[in-house]
Amino acid sequence: MDDETLYTGTSYFKPFPNIEDVFAEDIEEHAKYLLPLASIDLAHLSSDWRGWIHLIAPVEPWNNCVGVTTEEFHTDWCKPNWVGYHVLGDKCVLASDFRFFHLARGIDDDRYQPMAELRQFYKNVHRGYQISKQYYEQNGYLNCHRFPSEVSEYHSPSERDVLIAGLGGIPFGGNWSCMGLKEAIPVRDDVIIHNGEEELISIPQTPDGRDYHFVGGIDAFTFSQWRLCGGAGTWTLFFYDPVDQIVLSTFDWS
Repeated sequence: MDDETLYTGTSYFKPFPNIEDVFAEDIEEHAKYLLPLASIDLAHLSSDWRGWIHLIAPVEPWNNCVGVTTEEFHTDWCKPNWVGYHVLGDKCVLASDFRFFHLARGIDDDRYQPMAELRQFYKNVHRGYQISKQYYEQNGYLNCHRFPSEVSEYHSPSERDVLIAGLGGIPFGGNWSCMGLKEAIPVRDDVIIHNGEEELISIPQTPDGRDYHFVGGIDAFTFSQWRLCGGAGTWTLFFYDPVDQIVLSTFDWS
């Protein structure tokens, strides 16, 4: 299917799913470190697939890549700048120990901001996420061109924010594929014909050398208002492996 850009929910794309519908176990613990952005009907991406997968963003990082200080908890899918999830039916679980996240490790490290600042950052991100979620539930779309302290301060929108880009298409390039972290998750470069033109793409690969399928990209600003929270801007790219039942995400930084 062609790349698809969505500005609102559809029958196959559901923003801000309930945490009970997303996480298969340890729901509150998952929700402490992870933000459910949207759910996607796999049948929309391929006629061979069934069920739903979830696109999730971690609250971290801030001032560095996620996972850079927690090496002892890395797995095949959770490494610096990469976070993966096991798909269990129509729900998922983090593909690592929660101590993959710096907050759960609870130790100050020169490579990261002090724990006290990180705890405050978590509070701010969760608050920003709830503001966006409430606005979406009220209006059916998002407009984060203004960054309010409360939902009531939103003004009438002049345009709607993109909720997902490249849905069902090809992965867009960026620093996620060339920022010195290819040793974490193997990434294969290729040249394809897209819309009649040659295009260089990068594709992460499974531990046994198969290509992941690109799902789409979501701007973390839109769903969690990181500017309001004092964090850096990033697009989160999502990939899916139907064999090992893994959703893999990585982050392209502005």
